[in-house]
Amino acid sequence: MRGIGTSIVEKLIELGKEAGLKKIRFYTLPDNIPMIRISKKPSRSTYSTFP
Repeated sequence: MRGIGTSIVEKLIELGKEAGLKKIRFYTLPDNIPMIRISKKPSRSTYSTFP
């Protein structure tokens, strides 16, 4: 089961690609493993940082 945050980020990534964005930055907590996995998918031009 996916959380709503994961669904929102995946949709934002999709929309960003359609808009021609090369990278999307989002912030997440170090223990938010599902979000970290999204940022590390090989097909993604995304990255996450930890405040």
